[in-house]
Amino acid sequence: MANTPQVNISVKNNLTPQTDAGDFIAFVSGVTVRGKLNSPENVISSWPEFVKVYGSYLEDSDFPHICKRMLDRGTKLRVNSIKHFTDITDLSTLEATKPTLFNISYDLVIDAVMVDGDQFIINIGPDFARRFRFNATHAFTMGIIGAVLLQEVPQVLAYTFDGTTDGGTLTLVMADDSTVDASIYADTPVNVAITLTSTAALITDGVNTLFGLLPISEGIDGNNLSLQISNASNGSPEDFNLDIRHSAEPALNESYTNLRIPGTPTIEASTYLNDIALISNFLEPSYLDNSGLTGPLRPVNAIYTYGGATNGGPIVAADYVGDSAVGNGNYAFDEYDDGYVLASPEISTNAVNLAGIAYASGRKDIYHITHLSESLTTSDALIGEKDTWNLDSVYSIPVGGGLRVLNPITQLPEDISEAGDLIGTMAYTFTEEQPWFSPMGKNRGVVPNVLGVINNFGSIGKFNDLNDLAGKQINMVIVRDQKVFFQNNTNGRVTNDAYQQASVAMGILFFKKILRPILEGFLDEPADIATFQRLYNTVKPTLERWKTDRAYEDYQWNGDQGAKTSADFQINDANDVQNGKYKIQFAIKPIGALKLIDLEITLSDAGVQFN
Repeated sequence: MANTPQVNISVKNNLTPQTDAGDFIAFVSGVTVRGKLNSPENVISSWPEFVKVYGSYLEDSDFPHICKRMLDRGTKLRVNSIKHFTDITDLSTLEATKPTLFNISYDLVIDAVMVDGDQFIINIGPDFARRFRFNATHAFTMGIIGAVLLQEVPQVLAYTFDGTTDGGTLTLVMADDSTVDASIYADTPVNVAITLTSTAALITDGVNTLFGLLPISEGIDGNNLSLQISNASNGSPEDFNLDIRHSAEPALNESYTNLRIPGTPTIEASTYLNDIALISNFLEPSYLDNSGLTGPLRPVNAIYTYGGATNGGPIVAADYVGDSAVGNGNYAFDEYDDGYVLASPEISTNAVNLAGIAYASGRKDIYHITHLSESLTTSDALIGEKDTWNLDSVYSIPVGGGLRVLNPITQLPEDISEAGDLIGTMAYTFTEEQPWFSPMGKNRGVVPNVLGVINNFGSIGKFNDLNDLAGKQINMVIVRDQKVFFQNNTNGRVTNDAYQQASVAMGILFFKKILRPILEGFLDEPADIATFQRLYNTVKPTLERWKTDRAYEDYQWNGDQGAKTSADFQINDANDVQNGKYKIQFAIKPIGALKLIDLEITLSDAGVQFN
């Protein structure tokens, strides 16, 4: 039968699957100004982003400063903000508290006997004192006073007044509970009474509670927050604007305009505050069931403050270690598998270090950067400390030496841990060169923006000490030839082989993270030779590229992909394959980093001819 003429076009996809390294992400724990507890859900890429979510520098912790140094080198961070638990196994024993929503206001009640020319003094907190003169009418005077206080006193958020020629009340809406008092000046016969109103507040329409806005973070930073509900920018009487203000960091203020409660929604149907849920670094909405109310619903205009939060007790080792059953400490990272290193970078206590190494060794997909205290000033002290661990683990990268840098607040020299800067050199090497190249030495291990090293083993006179430290698998930051850099390229593996090199181990970890999702793509496919061949053809371009990029000298992938029938299997058992179990042997000859260069200088007689 004749067919009408046609052209068939098909597409054959020979593209290599994407297997780039992606980002170098570090899992880090420490003390921050703010931040959601036990929830390192954000991948932080820059210092401004860190400040928005976790706050800026602290006077009593180097952790934020160390994080900035890591970010400056290209590290991406998942941050676990640490607070103290009385019982680490019980989340309800968290000592830090969140702030409560309040209306705090002062009423200045002025006696009707005040006349033109009378004077009185208003004091607010420790820093503001001002003498005011009564002029014409109470209403006029109180308007002037309110405007001045709003402009000059940060604690005053707003004011209202109601007054006539016969006395009245000036109401100051406060950001906190700063003291307010007033007194007569000279012999003025005026009575100014101060009344404090401070009550837990609900967001209402004047009668019914409509919704809540709950602080994300525990800690005293939340006491800087205030909330204002005002008329909508679009002029609609059913809409409203909502502003979240941070009195200490006004650059972080948040504005949400023209919000509307649609109808009388149930909790499940409520989405009108989703922008706040998605964007806010401070508050998260708590919807209520409004289905029994009569619409339209709109919260009344008001200013609220948050107060009463506390930081809790001092942080202890257990707060970093955490408990697997409740997911705090190290275990806050259980839900994430995109990290390459784990660290509590300013902590050097054995309890924290050993728990971190154990956690990394248990996961087998991350390395623990193990900081040895800068108070250990000799090689014997450093080796003695590490020997107490009694560990043989490729998943630990011990490092010591300490750095001297400029304090970002005081601009004076201060001593900090070197662990964060080692992570920074690893991130730089990972993203700018290759994951399997050494992040140490004079090329990739150089530390920028540093004044020096606390305990330097980089001189020729200290060579034997540095060599002893390398023999005990301890990396050091050193000064040599006017450069500050990391040296030794070792992990905690005791056996002296290529896998003991930190760079080789990082390459292996990289292979695992790249190959796993590729292999998972073949799960539930037919367990036959055709699948084995397709799998090999999928990974081969990647394996070849790694060879070209000097990850290894050569490799062999043996998954019986060349077999004709199951009888030809060399690696796999035919019955296991029939039951869905498939084995691959991936053998490589890793390329290690140079450890020793021998240069022989020969002195020759004048008559010797050189070729």
